[in-house]
Amino acid sequence: MRIVIDLQGAQSNSRFRGIGRYSLSITKGIIRSANDNDEIFVLLNGMLSDSIEGIRDELEIFIPPSCIKIWFGYSPVNFVDKENIFRREVAEILREAYINSLNPDILLITSMIEGYDDESILSVNRHFNTPTASIFYDAIPLLQADKYLADNELYREFYLQRIDEFRHCNMLLGISQSACLEAIETLGYNPKNVTNINAAVDEQFKPIDISPNKKKELFKKFDIDKKFLLITGATDERKNHLRLIEAFSLLPKNIKDHHQLVIAGGMPYRTRWDFANHAKKLKLKKSHIVFTDWVEDEELVALYNLCELLVYPSWHEGFGLPVLEAMSCGAAVIGANTTSIPEVIGDDNALFDPFDSKAIADKILEYLTNDEKRSLLANHGLKRSKIFSWDISGKLVWDAIKSKKDLLRQHTTHDTTKDDRVQDIIKRISNINSSAIDNLSLLNISRAISLNHPKLKKKEILVDISELVQYDAKSGIQRVVRNILKEMIQNPPKDYNIRAVYASKEKLGYRYANIFMNNFLGYGKTNLTDEPIEISPQDIFLGLDMSPEVQIFQEETYKLFKYIGVKVSFVIYDLLTQKHPEWFVSDADTQKIVVENFEKWLEVVTDSNQSISISRYTANELSKWTKERKMSKNISHKIDYFHMGADIAGDISSEKLSQEAEDVLKRLKDKTTFLTVGTLEARKGQMQTLLAFEELWSKNIDIILVLVGKQGWLVEELVKKIENHSELGERLFWLNGINDNYLEQLYTVSDCLISPSKGEGFGLPLIEAAQHNLPIIARDIPVFKEVARDYAYYFKDSKEPLAIADSIIEWIELYQNKKHPTSNNMPWLTWKESADILLSILTKP
Repeated sequence: MRIVIDLQGAQSNSRFRGIGRYSLSITKGIIRSANDNDEIFVLLNGMLSDSIEGIRDELEIFIPPSCIKIWFGYSPVNFVDKENIFRREVAEILREAYINSLNPDILLITSMIEGYDDESILSVNRHFNTPTASIFYDAIPLLQADKYLADNELYREFYLQRIDEFRHCNMLLGISQSACLEAIETLGYNPKNVTNINAAVDEQFKPIDISPNKKKELFKKFDIDKKFLLITGATDERKNHLRLIEAFSLLPKNIKDHHQLVIAGGMPYRTRWDFANHAKKLKLKKSHIVFTDWVEDEELVALYNLCELLVYPSWHEGFGLPVLEAMSCGAAVIGANTTSIPEVIGDDNALFDPFDSKAIADKILEYLTNDEKRSLLANHGLKRSKIFSWDISGKLVWDAIKSKKDLLRQHTTHDTTKDDRVQDIIKRISNINSSAIDNLSLLNISRAISLNHPKLKKKEILVDISELVQYDAKSGIQRVVRNILKEMIQNPPKDYNIRAVYASKEKLGYRYANIFMNNFLGYGKTNLTDEPIEISPQDIFLGLDMSPEVQIFQEETYKLFKYIGVKVSFVIYDLLTQKHPEWFVSDADTQKIVVENFEKWLEVVTDSNQSISISRYTANELSKWTKERKMSKNISHKIDYFHMGADIAGDISSEKLSQEAEDVLKRLKDKTTFLTVGTLEARKGQMQTLLAFEELWSKNIDIILVLVGKQGWLVEELVKKIENHSELGERLFWLNGINDNYLEQLYTVSDCLISPSKGEGFGLPLIEAAQHNLPIIARDIPVFKEVARDYAYYFKDSKEPLAIADSIIEWIELYQNKKHPTSNNMPWLTWKESADILLSILTKP
């Protein structure tokens, strides 16, 4: 059986109340109680986007991400504003059409009374027919209309419309027998189509040991200094707080002197003032009544465990969750003898008339003055609480639905094409009689339809190359992006297409990089355009290129991707900008700005589903950063890593080297040559290396230093020193911006690679050196140890040139005696292997 659960009850303003908790908990119970052949889709409202991520986090261990479906309308649609009527009706059509496209046997609505002052949309078979069940909590506003509906005509209109939707449902699921009777008697519902599924509480509500210090802290926080009676929950009139306060005032003086009445939970100031004033009129002392502010769940559990009695005088409840919460914690509970409370307590002797203050006082006194009786009631409540569980309620839902097979639509594959469905939607919307249809409305409707009913296509991995599209620097990160992208295109994973995409910092949204890829792969096609991407929940987005400004600007785009169900991942190359801004800019004020921008980018990245670092070291640094800054709000964010590849030989151009390059290579063969590869930057250690070689040359050690790399930042002094060096062209060479063919030959003719960088995300030259069996001297930093392991000779991480000079002398001696570490068997990946590992991480469920 296929069931779609509309979970707007956990998205709307109700998510801050018991209905929100019930909606989410019953959904989990339904999922856990399903049979192997049952299909469950959870449906969320894309207009309530700020709740989607939290719900995904809650459900990720219960249901595959692909089974969480998002439908889109365009807001505002709340009932309060009459200007929203057209958008609300459009949203009803869009929602029902989306549900219909899922072809469920039945739709379950977890909360129908939603949308008054938020963007919830609920309608039942107004536009498309789908068998529907709804959870029914109570009819309190209808039964007490003089209190809840008389003073607000607009809310009255809204509530009665919502009640009418219940009448279009095929079945109702009451949260108690009392609620079921209200549905039958108040709505005139057929008893055969109403089922009691009960309620439950979370596992955190249980007996616990509370240390004396913990109890002291709790009492101090809430100004409790005696044994206490407890009441929790909302404070509207039916909760009967005023009679409870009066009942407390009727207790004997010795009982009042040794007990307090704790009214727990935040309440409006006016309500607190009314309660306190009422207590004052009854000649109660200020210390007799304790009003707490907001109580955290952990504190509430402790209060339940510590109270002498929970007193619940509410005269009308759909269920009464605080009663069950307290019973589950081992508290003795007494309550009203009306509506659902007797069902939960299950002991007639623990009940009282909620309209009689003396009856309430007598029942309190009965249990406060008899320890044995109170203990028996607590034990009864704890035992009885076990018959209520979300899994039991979930099974009751399945039993109720499956017993009504005549009401269900057995799902089959529809012959309706996407185009036919879209045309039907457009026709229905065009029939709405409204003056609110303008160009902006049409654009928003089109966007919503496109998101709800994307083109049927193969799954796509959308690879962000925004920086590469703008400027191909042919080095550093760009080099990684080019090689990984090429391998992905040539060897895509099964069931996926690889599509390169890009964005800008001027306009939200991504486009396919068709023109760039045509040139990059040499296809030679003409008349190509870069059309906007079309996404579907099965797709994956990979931020392969590092483009912080663009990616910060596109933050809302990534949120939209996640809401739809697209997996959003980013590759992290390093955290050097955050850790050492002085390596990139010299001015202190600018350094601060650079760090702030980089951290903003990291916040965007860690708000995604996944970050994939290029080394274990970088992944650990990112994990450390998120913990230090308490960025763990996105608990579902995963941190992985992979290693980069080295396939220079595979990228070699057939272009012949220049005569000048041939001459340089020839000269390098005649002497021991040390090669460094990397952009000239302050962090790369080239200045320290050059100073070390000057020390060696002064000792008549006849060796060559070759610096390969473009000029970067904060190296003006180094560049000037190189260009004016007496050894330039003799024992010092700076090869600026050479191609891979030339670099391949340099690896071949050199005797050793020096990697003096103070900080890296990976260390690609180490892998390239190993590919050529070239010995390695590297700075002793963690990431180099991770990449090169024991296959390199390490020098101390020091600023002193002698640290490098002395190491080279020692290495030369080892080299001459053939005792130096070699890179011959050092493990390394090809770019294909590297891309395959990255893809396996990406596509892993």
